[in-house]
Amino acid sequence: MPRTTQPARLAPPPSPAPPPTALSDQTPPRTPPAFRAVLRHQYCGRLPIASVTGRMSLGMVPVALILPAQVDGHTLAAASLLAALYGIAPALGLPLLGRLADARGLPFPCHLGAALVATALGTLAVAGTSHLVLAAVCVALAGAGCRPLEGGLRSLWHTVLPDAAHVRTAYTLDSSTQQIVYVTGPALAIATATLLSPAAALGLAAAVTVAFATARPVRSWRPTPGPRGRAGVLRPPAMRAVLLALVCVGVTVGALVLTAHAHNPAPAPVV
Repeated sequence: MPRTTQPARLAPPPSPAPPPTALSDQTPPRTPPAFRAVLRHQYCGRLPIASVTGRMSLGMVPVALILPAQVDGHTLAAASLLAALYGIAPALGLPLLGRLADARGLPFPCHLGAALVATALGTLAVAGTSHLVLAAVCVALAGAGCRPLEGGLRSLWHTVLPDAAHVRTAYTLDSSTQQIVYVTGPALAIATATLLSPAAALGLAAAVTVAFATARPVRSWRPTPGPRGRAGVLRPPAMRAVLLALVCVGVTVGALVLTAHAHNPAPAPVV
């Protein structure tokens, strides 16, 4: 009897694919790492402390300039001009040191700026502000020697943290700790000038500039080559708006410092 062949059984048609869902429905958003999760990584505690310490002179020097200038008999207007010169000088020197960091790495401009600031402020602490021309030169050099600590620290976060989430938290931590400079710095300068002398406040401002550049990530960091233009980071219009806003904030902070001194006499040194 002939053998019949069963027809091949066809596979059932595939079921339609489920409609695509949003990524937020599939994977819940990750909770950002806490500050403690960032600080527990190696060097992540030392680097921000050294950066804030190195920037403490930015909050100390304007006050530490006005106090000895008033003690030396200068008017508040002359003392304010010295403080304003210190505030303007970093706008000229900091971009140059930043470009030097892009070309040579962080240690050289950090050490160069620290030596310049310490020498200028140390000379001012010893010589005083009686000779306004010499004082103005020292103040200009001290301001021009401000190092790219903030930008350098932000460049280092990618080398010491494991992922972008930790880096974003580190940026937030850095932005929060910046307020320590402008709150603690003036208070520290006034306390030092009151307990010791205005010259001691300048000396302390010179001493705090030597931190940051000795950490291993700073010594091993090398810049990433990239295209450069004449406008640099100011090419996007949004960056210009941010810069203008920061300038307005800086003017307000400086005006508050001068207003406080206008209503309070300079502290007399302790004999």
